[in-house]
Amino acid sequence: PPPPPLPLPPLPPLPNMELPGPRNDSVAKVPFLCPKCALPLVAAPPTRTGGAMLHCPSAHTIAVAKRGEVNLVPAGRISRKGKVRGDDDNSVRARRAFFEADGYAAQRTAVAREVSLALEPRLIASRLASPSTSLHVLDAGGGEGAYLSQLAQLFAEDSSEGIDSRREGCVKLDLIGTDLSKLAVKMAAAKHKSTPDVAFRFAVASSNRLPFRDHSLDCVMSVFAPVPFSEFARVVVAGGAVVVARPGPDHLHGLKGLIYNNPAPQAAQDTEGLPAPERTVEVRTVHTFRGAEAINLFNMTPFFWNASEELQARVNQGGVEFTTPINFIISTYRL
Repeated sequence: PPPPPLPLPPLPPLPNMELPGPRNDSVAKVPFLCPKCALPLVAAPPTRTGGAMLHCPSAHTIAVAKRGEVNLVPAGRISRKGKVRGDDDNSVRARRAFFEADGYAAQRTAVAREVSLALEPRLIASRLASPSTSLHVLDAGGGEGAYLSQLAQLFAEDSSEGIDSRREGCVKLDLIGTDLSKLAVKMAAAKHKSTPDVAFRFAVASSNRLPFRDHSLDCVMSVFAPVPFSEFARVVVAGGAVVVARPGPDHLHGLKGLIYNNPAPQAAQDTEGLPAPERTVEVRTVHTFRGAEAINLFNMTPFFWNASEELQARVNQGGVEFTTPINFIISTYRL
């Protein structure tokens, strides 16, 4: 009989190779629109003093601040009725300090997770079209950027854990925050720095007139901010989503009890004109606030203005402690 065949030699180890496909280390960004003519703004040559500018085809120019933010409300924050629009500076500073101390941690994480889930269909569609893609997310009325920061953190954690196609490093985030408070936008731009995978951009702009082209964003989020839904729907792509966080029935009921004798439950939000949500979750925790936490929470809410001067003074001197539910209702609307 013929001799048995010799065993095959072991295969050499495969070299370290990246998967084929384009990889771009810059995030594709949706352009802002000119507030005067609604044409796209692009980077202009630097000024003589080295300042950054944006310009449009109509030759209108917008200055870019040193921190990178832009003001797309040339008329300022004064409405036609003479009222100042947007949060006052004291409220903005209190909110920044509150979130820096990890306030609303469970609720911020839940909002980020709901936005991430809302992006999954867009992620799949984009990945079918191109191996490398950028998802564009707007936080309308997002203040100093705490919720966008939480979304970026979740994105980084998911990437490091190898969750879905982000493990390839091919999905990038274009995170945009708008607000009418110049201070909030300034603070957001100063804190959040872009990376090759996550771009942060901030602009002073109104949610009633968003500075973006029709159907150019994958998701708009709004947390305890106005919800002009028709305007949100205008800028979101087909298959994209709007994620809205509203106060639940007993949100901050313990704080309200310091101000009102018989505080009423939080009024239900007006949902007239809104489609049925694809998904709604409720996140409720109970927390005792004291010291700086109590001061910052008190000052960042509109309840501050309904409190007596005596109560304002006691809280701001650190002499008040209270326990209260923190109740968020988070709804996702698919377009």
